[in-house]
Order: sequence, then structure tokens, then C-alpha cells
Amino acid sequence: MLDNILTYPQGAESDPFFAALTTALLPILGYDEDTEYYCSPRGRYCTLCGECGRSRLMSNHEMLYHALFAASGAAFCFDAPEDDDCESKTYPGALSGWRWDDEFVDRLTRVCGVSYCRRRGDDVDVSEQIARSLSRGYPVLARLGASGNCVFGDYAAWCVVTGCDGDALRGRDSCFRYLSAFAEYADSNADSEFILHGWRERLNDAMIFTGRTEPSVSFREILRHIIDVLRCGAREDYRREVFGLIDGASGENAQMAAFILTSMVGYPIEARWHAAEAFCSKDNILVNLSNDEQLKAKLADLMFSRYIQNDNDETHGVCWKIWNLLGGWGERGYELAPDAAERICQSEVKAVLRRLYTRVFDNDEAVLRGLCELVD
Repeated sequence: MLDNILTYPQGAESDPFFAALTTALLPILGYDEDTEYYCSPRGRYCTLCGECGRSRLMSNHEMLYHALFAASGAAFCFDAPEDDDCESKTYPGALSGWRWDDEFVDRLTRVCGVSYCRRRGDDVDVSEQIARSLSRGYPVLARLGASGNCVFGDYAAWCVVTGCDGDALRGRDSCFRYLSAFAEYADSNADSEFILHGWRERLNDAMIFTGRTEPSVSFREILRHIIDVLRCGAREDYRREVFGLIDGASGENAQMAAFILTSMVGYPIEARWHAAEAFCSKDNILVNLSNDEQLKAKLADLMFSRYIQNDNDETHGVCWKIWNLLGGWGERGYELAPDAAERICQSEVKAVLRRLYTRVFDNDEAVLRGLCELVD
């Protein structure tokens, strides 16, 4: 059984797949507490000043998450590709029932420089493949379902396998304990280490890492993929839905419209932040794919100014304004203001919502234009 596997998620990591994937990849890629971490706010490598309250390994976990999320293109969507509640998915080719297809996973493994195979519980060699991976010191990424407490649905819950002994599977679950209805945990309430018996019946998907390779995707190839995501035709459907909700909010549907409009910014506010953090760093697996310092500097300026620069109509700040306009997810926590339905019916509030959402869309279009100019 593998030891010292970092808990997840770390910090603002909401996507169950990327959080678990990052934890699984850390030991495979050789990260430990002594691995250097570039601190962008300080403009230097970490000196363990203690201001952030995290270890280097925790910080590297979040940076690896930033980089993987950005490289996948999912950080530039308005919804998670696996979220079946979204009718018009903004990741190209992600229809209802999309489940981390091979092209999606291949891109990530090519960025990292790892090889892998996929298995299900009914594959005859699944135990052998898992055991072989663990013998190399490589954790296994597994989708075993959940207990009704996973964002996007139980099918979206992933865990990290660290041991396998016949009928018993051991590993690290999310801190949210997705497997709580059918797995056993360590005694501590804060611990997410689990043991699961009869695991084959629950194994929907396993990503089993088989070795290290050289990264086999170019930086510009990743940028072209992000361009394709930002050009996804479903974005226009999303835009029409947003403005339709704003213009049509009245009477009995006002409360629901307010809730949906505040919920819809939940994904981009965090996703664009991850994207900007990835491209603004001077040292991570994504930016290290290129030696073109001028290109990377221009990308960092573009992502920073459009997504996270304070008081610049940046997406992160604008999404907070949308939330707070309706009293949602700010000081009040995760609830709308009692008068949110009344507010959204006011013409001046509708006008502000349209302006703010327009800015979110405009920022993405500016990033798209900037990427096209830099790549073409």
C-alpha cells in the first residue's frame, strides 16, 4: 500500500476529477515536500515564509491542478463537460453522458509525460494491472460512484487507489467522503483513507498509470485547443439563455431566474482563475512546455488582465458583482437575498446584469482574439 498520499481537494479545487487526478500524479511526477514551488504573488520560489499557511506540496498540488485544468480546455468553459444538467455544453463534443473520453485524457497525459491504460471492474486483468501500477509506486485513479454528495452527480466522483488485496481496495477519497455509504474509513473524522470490499462491482472506470515518457504535446497545440474551446458554438446558446433569463424574469419565475443566473457564474469565476494562475506562473508543467519567454509573457498579461486583475472589469471580479447584486454567495453564504426575486424584476438591475454578463463574454472573446494573434 502506498503511503503519504496527499488529501484533496486543496484550496479552491471544485472539480472532482482534476482534484483526484492531481493527487494521483504528484508521486508519479516526483513531487514531494522538497520540490520547489514558484510563488507568483511574491515573484519568487517559495521560501516557506508561512504567509499562505500551506506546505510546498500543497501549493504544488494547486498549481498542478491549475495547469491540468487549463491544458484540458475545461477552464475556458461555462460548465463542466461531465455535467449532464447542462443542455448546451460549452466543451466541444461533450454531449450528455460524456465521461472523460480518451482524447481528453490523452491530452493531459501527454502534457505530463505519463502513459496509462483504462480498465473497468469486469475486465479480467484489472487486478493485475492495478497491482502492477502500485508496485511501481503509482497510485490509480478510479471512479467508484458516490453516496449522493458529489457535485455534478455520483457518476463524477473519483478517488485515488493506494492498495489492492483481493476483494479489498484501499485508497484516498475526497475530503467530502464520496464513498461514505459503502466504504469504511479510518477512525479520524478528518481522514479520507478508505477500504472498500467488493470493489469490482463498483468500478466504472480506472486510469492505471504505466510509466513515464517525454511530454508529447507542444505548447502551441494546447493553445490551439483552447482556441477551439473558446470558439465552441454552444457558447452562443449559453449567451442567449443568460439574456433570456434576465429579460424574462418576472412574477413567479423571478426567484428561479435569480438562482440560475447566480449559479451560472459559479463555474467561470473559478475556472478562469485557475486558467490565469496557470499561465501567469513561471514554472509548471504547462508553461514549461515552451521556451518562448516572450510568448509566455504576453499570454500571462492577457490572462491576468482579462481574468484576475483587480478593478479591471476582470471576469473574477465581475462574477462576484453578479453574485452580490442578487445577494447570493457573498457575505450571506450560499443563499440568495430574501428580496432577490424583487430585485431581478427591476429594470435597473436587469440593465446591470446584462452589462456584467456582457463583460464576462467580452473577456473570453478578448482572450480568443489574443490567442489567435499569438498562435497564428
